[in-house]
Amino acid sequence: MKNIIYIFLLCSSFCLSQNDTIVNHLEDVLLPDVYAKEKSTGYKTTALNDSVILNNSESFTTLLRFNSTIYFKEYGFGMLSSPSFRGTGSSHTATIWNGININSQLNGQTDFNTLTVTTFDNVQVRNGGGSIKYGSGAIGGTVHLNNELSFNRQFSNQIVSAYGSFSTLQSTYKSVYGSEQLAINAGVSYNSSDNDYQYLGANAVNTNGEFYNVSPNFNIAYKINPFNKLSLYTNYFNGIKHLSGTLTASSNDKYFNESAKGLVVWDYKKNRFTVATKAAYLYELYNYFDNAEVNQYSYGKASTLLFNNDVEYKINNQIRVQHVIEYTGVLGNGTSLIRKRRNQLSDAIIFTHQPTRKLKYHLKVRKDFNSDYETPLLYAIGSSYNVNELYSIRLNASKNFRIPTYNDLYWEGLGNENLKPETSRQFEIGNVFTFKNVEIDVAGFYLNSDDLIKWQPQNDGVWRPVNIANSENYGIELSTLYSKQIKAHTILVSTNYSYTKAVDKETKKQVVYVPEHLFNTNVSYSYKAWSCYYQLLYNGKVYTTTDHSQELDAFDVSNIGLNYEVLNNNSQKLIVGVKVNNIYNEIYQSVASRPMPNRNFNLNINYKF
Repeated sequence: MKNIIYIFLLCSSFCLSQNDTIVNHLEDVLLPDVYAKEKSTGYKTTALNDSVILNNSESFTTLLRFNSTIYFKEYGFGMLSSPSFRGTGSSHTATIWNGININSQLNGQTDFNTLTVTTFDNVQVRNGGGSIKYGSGAIGGTVHLNNELSFNRQFSNQIVSAYGSFSTLQSTYKSVYGSEQLAINAGVSYNSSDNDYQYLGANAVNTNGEFYNVSPNFNIAYKINPFNKLSLYTNYFNGIKHLSGTLTASSNDKYFNESAKGLVVWDYKKNRFTVATKAAYLYELYNYFDNAEVNQYSYGKASTLLFNNDVEYKINNQIRVQHVIEYTGVLGNGTSLIRKRRNQLSDAIIFTHQPTRKLKYHLKVRKDFNSDYETPLLYAIGSSYNVNELYSIRLNASKNFRIPTYNDLYWEGLGNENLKPETSRQFEIGNVFTFKNVEIDVAGFYLNSDDLIKWQPQNDGVWRPVNIANSENYGIELSTLYSKQIKAHTILVSTNYSYTKAVDKETKKQVVYVPEHLFNTNVSYSYKAWSCYYQLLYNGKVYTTTDHSQELDAFDVSNIGLNYEVLNNNSQKLIVGVKVNNIYNEIYQSVASRPMPNRNFNLNINYKF
C-alpha cells in the first residue's frame, strides 16, 4: 500500500503544479516586506498560507521541509536545524524578519528551531540570490517572516495549542486589534518537550534532549494621516535546550540562547514618492554549558544597530527608480571572541521598467563600504514575460556575497582577519504553465561560488578559517499545484522536487550533506466541516565525509492529519485535529548518528474568538 501511494504521488508531480503567487493584500494592511513578491521580477516567490502553517506547526523546520525545496540538517528533533538552499551552506540562506536580515552575526546562520511557526502571519520563500536588498548570506535564497498590521475595524483573539508524544506542548496566543488609525498585533508562544523518543533499531532512547522556549511579540502601527504611517515591530526569544547525544556517545551539554529584535518603520507615500525609513536593534546571546548540572559556561553575544532609508520615485506608469542606503553597526564579543566593532555602509540603486503589459524587468546595483575589508560590487538583473494566458517565462542573473562572521574573523587565536567575502554568480531560467486547475513551475539554475571559507588544519595542526574552496551548483526545481472544487468537496495537491549538483571544484565530488534528489508532496481533501491531509518527504542519500567514504541512506517520511470544524459562526471558530508523524515508523537521520523520532502524534486545537 505504501508503494502504491508513492507511485501515485510521484506521477502527480509531473501533471500538477505549485502556486507561487503571494496573497494580495488590501491597501489597509501594512506588510513591512512587500519587496519579496512585488519587486522580485524574474524570481520565484512562494507564500505559505494559514492552513499550511497550522498543519505544520511543530516547527519551522517541519513547515519548510515539507513545503519547499530547502534541505535541513537537524541534529535531532528540536536541536540545531540549519538550512541548505540549492546546495549552498547553512549561512547562505538569509532569514528576513519584517524586511531586515536576522542571520546571526556570530555564526552567520539562523537556527530554524528557535523560530515559532504560529508567531508570524505571513511566510514566504524566495528562490535565488538576494544580496542587493537583503545583504550578506542571501546567496541560495531567502525566507521571509512577516507580521501583518491591519487598519480594518476588528478585535479578535486566537489560541493555537497542541499536545503530543514525548510530553510535547506547543501553545500560542494571538490578539489583533484594528481601527481606522490604529493597528495592534500581539502574542506569545510557548514550546516544551521531554523529547525522550525511542531510537528505532537500537536499544536506546534520546536522552538529554529536553527543551523549552518562550517567545512574546508585540507589533503596533499608527496612521498619522493618509500619507504617513508609523509602526513598531518587536520579538523576543528565550530558550534552553539540552543537546542530545548520538548513537555512540551520551551527552550532558546544555545550550541557552536569547534574542531580542526591535524595528521602527516610518512609511510615507504621496503622489510619485514612496519612502520607507527603518531603524532596528538586534541582540543575540548564547551560553554553552558543557555540564548541564554545573553553572559554568562559555558565551558569545552581539548587538546590531541598523538604519535603512528606501526612496522610490515613480517616473511614470512604466518606470520606477529606487535608491536604498543602509548603515549597519555591530558590536560582538564572547569568551573566545575578541571584542570588536564593525561598521558597514551600503548603497543600492534599482531601476524597474515595464515597457509592455507582458514584459517587465529590473536592473540593480549595490556597493558596500565595510570597516574591515573590501567588498565586491554587486548586481542583479531579472525579467519576466507573459507569452499568453497559459505560459510565462522568467530569468534572473546576479552576483551575491557573504561577509565572514565574527567567529571566522575574531575567534581569539583562531580567527583570520584577512578573510575575503564569499562571492557567487548565479543564473536562472524559469517556466510557468497555467491551466484551469493546474499550475506548473519548472526552473533550471546555475551558481558558481568563489573564496568559500573553510576551517582546516594549518601547519601547526590548529584549525583556522581560510579562503580556499570554490564550488559549482546547478540543478532543476519543479513545483506543482492542482486544485479542484466540486460542490462541498475540495481537493488540493502540491509538490516540490529538486535535483541539485553541488560540486567542490577541488575534489570534483558532491559537497557533503547535499542530497541530489529532494521531493515532497501534500495532498488535502475537505468536505464541509471535515478535512484531512497526507504529507510525504523523500530525502536522497547524502555524503557525510568529503572523500565519500561515509554516507546516510535516502529516506522517506509520511505524516497524516485529520481536522474537524466544531464551531463556525460570526464571532467564533473552533477546529480540533489530530496528526500522526512518521506513520510508517521509518528509521532515518538527517545528521549522522542522530536518529529522528519514531511514530508520534499530537492533538491540536485552533480557536478564534
